[in-house]
Amino acid sequence: MSGISYCANVKNDINSKLPKKNCCLRTRKIALSVMAEPGTDADRLFRLLSLSRCDNCKAELLKSLFLVFGTVTDPEKGLHLEFLAKDPLVRDFIRQVLISAGFEPKTSFRNGYYTCYFKDGDAIKDVFGKMGVNSVVFDVINRKMIGEIRNSANRLVNFETANIKKSIGASAKYIDAIKYLDSLGMVSTLPPELEEAARLRMENFQMSLAELARQTKPPVSKSGLLHRLDRILEIAEKARKRGERRTDE
Repeated sequence: MSGISYCANVKNDINSKLPKKNCCLRTRKIALSVMAEPGTDADRLFRLLSLSRCDNCKAELLKSLFLVFGTVTDPEKGLHLEFLAKDPLVRDFIRQVLISAGFEPKTSFRNGYYTCYFKDGDAIKDVFGKMGVNSVVFDVINRKMIGEIRNSANRLVNFETANIKKSIGASAKYIDAIKYLDSLGMVSTLPPELEEAARLRMENFQMSLAELARQTKPPVSKSGLLHRLDRILEIAEKARKRGERRTDE
């Protein structure tokens, strides 16, 4: 659904539900008539602020404002609520209506229009909540929930990726030492617990030390496995110092 069709659906939804109270119905009819009249005098617009007789009247004034001047994007494609006017005095009126309803819009001038707008999801939700247009409120809430779920999933993936990279980086020196000893035919000559540690490290390079320690038989502590790997590292370093060469050289 495009932003335009979403906005049209919201306006159709508003138009299809007339207010029940006479004062509210009167507010909507007068507000729409004055706002939609081309070249309306600013004084006539500002007098609309005195129409409200109850909270629902204020909601009808906001609805009329949106019907005539407003546009809203589909929350799934980004949040943006905007009110457009050709005349700066009309923009001032729009801003005053929003302020009187408890909102503080941002303003700008672009593409020949004086605008009042909101990009914050909570503010947009509150504006439509004040109007009583619950369909938009639910759409904004759903978008926020989906965004939070995606962010949580991304954080988890990033955390797991960082841990894997950390484990791989930490295991690199041990793998290099084991490969060197293997090239000398020395891995099979290591004590059984060291040979097991070497095999596990080579076969599970992405595992953390804690995960790897649980694979030993019997399982050992993380520090216990680290001690075994450090012994392998020492043996490889001593072999290098002796200048022992690989069997394939």
